[in-house]
Amino acid sequence: MFSLFRTLSLRYLQLRWGLNVLVVLSIALGVVVWVATATLYESLESSILVSINPLAGVADLLVSNGEVGVPRAAEARLAAVPGVRAVRPFLIESVRVVGGDGERHPALLFGVELPKGEEAGGWMGDVTVSDGTLVNYGVARLLKQKPVVVGRALDALLPQGGKKFKILAAGATHELTRVGTVEAGGPVAALGGNVLLMECDLAAQVVGRPGRVSRLDVLLEPGADVARATAAIRAELGAGRDGEVRTPRAEDDRVREALAPLKIGSLIVSTGALVVGMFLVFNTLSVSVAERRHDIGVLRSVGATRDQIRRLFQGEALLLGLVGSLLGIPLGIGLARVLLGPIGQMVIDALGTVPMRAPPLADLMPTLATALVAGVATSVVASLLPALRAAGEEPADAVRRVPSPAGLPARALQLAACLALLALGVFLFAAKDHLPARRYVVFAAIGCVFLSAFLAIALSAAACARLLRPLAQLVFPVEGRLAADNLVRAPGRTGLVIAALAACVALMAHTAGIIRSNEVAVVGWLERAVTADLVITSGGPVSATGQTMSMPEGILDELAKELPGARLVPITWRFVEWPHGGDDLPTSVAALDAAAYYDANRERPSPRPDLDVFRRLAEERGTAVVSDNFAALYRVNVGDVLTLRGVDGLIRVEVIASVEDYAAPRGLILLHRDHYRRELNLTVVDLVDVYLPAGTDAAHVEAARAGLAQSSLAAEYALVPLTGGELREHILTMIRRVYSVAYLQEIVVGLVAALGVVAALMISVIQRRRELGLLRAVGATQGQVLRTVLFEALFMGLIGSGLGVLFGLLLEWYAVRVILFEESGFRFPVVAPWREAGLIAALAVATATLAGLMPALRAVRLHIADAIAYE
Repeated sequence: MFSLFRTLSLRYLQLRWGLNVLVVLSIALGVVVWVATATLYESLESSILVSINPLAGVADLLVSNGEVGVPRAAEARLAAVPGVRAVRPFLIESVRVVGGDGERHPALLFGVELPKGEEAGGWMGDVTVSDGTLVNYGVARLLKQKPVVVGRALDALLPQGGKKFKILAAGATHELTRVGTVEAGGPVAALGGNVLLMECDLAAQVVGRPGRVSRLDVLLEPGADVARATAAIRAELGAGRDGEVRTPRAEDDRVREALAPLKIGSLIVSTGALVVGMFLVFNTLSVSVAERRHDIGVLRSVGATRDQIRRLFQGEALLLGLVGSLLGIPLGIGLARVLLGPIGQMVIDALGTVPMRAPPLADLMPTLATALVAGVATSVVASLLPALRAAGEEPADAVRRVPSPAGLPARALQLAACLALLALGVFLFAAKDHLPARRYVVFAAIGCVFLSAFLAIALSAAACARLLRPLAQLVFPVEGRLAADNLVRAPGRTGLVIAALAACVALMAHTAGIIRSNEVAVVGWLERAVTADLVITSGGPVSATGQTMSMPEGILDELAKELPGARLVPITWRFVEWPHGGDDLPTSVAALDAAAYYDANRERPSPRPDLDVFRRLAEERGTAVVSDNFAALYRVNVGDVLTLRGVDGLIRVEVIASVEDYAAPRGLILLHRDHYRRELNLTVVDLVDVYLPAGTDAAHVEAARAGLAQSSLAAEYALVPLTGGELREHILTMIRRVYSVAYLQEIVVGLVAALGVVAALMISVIQRRRELGLLRAVGATQGQVLRTVLFEALFMGLIGSGLGVLFGLLLEWYAVRVILFEESGFRFPVVAPWREAGLIAALAVATATLAGLMPALRAVRLHIADAIAYE
């Protein structure tokens, strides 16, 4: 068998090296997308997990209570629980460090129990502090200073020549004393970066939460029963009044659950690239079977079995898939490393995480193995039908070079697969509430519908070509008619390529549509709800993810002096846990001065229609307003009572209304600040809405913004004032940057589709070599032959783009109305991106036409005598 493969298959692969290079490149590009996407996702997931839980693996159980925090006093009570070996307090807070260059650098402040005695050399496993740190720390405390241990990366940014430096935390400036540095590796590598380490109680004072910590890490005795210890700790916490206990794995799973849509969406695009490559393999091997029918007949006549013939062709596919996959793996790793910088900075800006790092090669081995298997499997699966067709040839028919059958059974099989996938997709979506892993079922339904549409487009390509033929004959009498006729005659070869082009255009049009729908909805909401003349934050522009810093409440008085006559509406953001469905869910809470907001907005020319809700919120204690998406996600109705975890236990609030709001992807609860100042520890302000006196025009608003930005108050607190227009543009920029990664993936899919056009036209030239020679013999010029092949590429691009835009709009409707609603509860309007879709379609047509240039040039170089003699 090996000698047969070497003499027959390898020689044919060498003879058709151009086509096989395209196949290898298509598989390689699919693997590149797979590896790069998976690598970037793992980096993102690791960055977020480390930011939330940098000491993963240290504790057996975690006790947390959102941003409200856990009382430090609970530490002693939990330490006495049977089976508990130790309880370690832990605090984490985003701060800004004033560097030697005067810039404010983002950093993470950790409050921990610092090592004692013999622990100093190898503290917490992979963490080591510099020599003399503990002695220096003790001396600094005696001198009433605030000692801190600094990460190596941050140490280089601090003022040199002295130990003291300043940070901004919880709305105040603190002077700290550097007493040492820290090196870290392994799971706690973030502690060696832009970090500050302090004693827990001192850190709690700095961040304005004395007596409270972010969480308590519980270490159990060896062999202790985890379930029993969890129940005992939960009872000690008072049925969850002081927090909730869960395993570190469960905490990480909550993050992974939130990131699941991103992971699945990326996987779908990556799989799409491989599917497009799979059809290119299918096309190429189908032509290979057609060209070698005589060889197959000879082999069968001399005793080759059907199984040997099948394995011969599948061996070729295996070789091509293996070469393409091995080429794509290093290219994918390289692409991920190139993109890690810009994407990592985007993530830091949006989420405030620790920097994204490239995963070690050892950690990527499962991903690389999966990509290798996927690339090879894609090629082998694509070869199955051509190989079975080759094995099914009767020796006598094959030796006589009988023309291939019309292919009706194959098209019937294609239609059956199309209908089966559509039925499966509809069934999965209808049964999603009754199946496990509901989210994955929804995305599986999308995949089935997408593949069904892909096959439907391939089936309809010939019909579209027939509709295009009269127009082509009218505009291009000879070349256009020949090109359209060839599309109609070879639906199996061109249909799949047209479907690949359509899939690429559909994905890009769908992404553009989602961006437009997001923009229209968010901008409309901002214009209706965010009516302030200025929005002021500290440390950075507005972010619902906590990237900005808190400001002291006293800043309101100072802002009133800077902006005489202005109304100020302070807002504080909190992540608060609330029991729902047997689990504690972290929920965004916006505590605002509802009375000030109501008074400021009722003086506006066109107040928002639901403004009276905020008057009730201020007047009726124990009430809350929820966002529409919160109500939709968790099936919360007006009159329902929500239970939130506060500083002193549980808080019960009655929902009095739901309002349109897009600030939080999983929903938002609005409370009146004055009612819950103590319960939620609302001692700082995260954002201030400024309403200038009535009648202030845009020029005066801009002057007020510029004056505030240059004031000493802005310099002291790193204030960032934005006008309404600047705020809208900032939010839209964030939306576009999030979707830019999807565009990048889809461009690679487009490259694979372009390779499909090149391969399809090269196959067309090979199959029509005699026909093209006869055209030249009866007087067709080289220019006419060139235009015939180019027009065929143009028509493929036109049909693929038209069908792609149509399907992309349907896909956008499904994503906006079904998927986004399922994941976030947002009810966005479906906005057709006509301008973007037109541009994408034009680029697709141009790409397809240019892709036909190389086959066209090959066609015009055919020698008439050789072409006519070809069999």
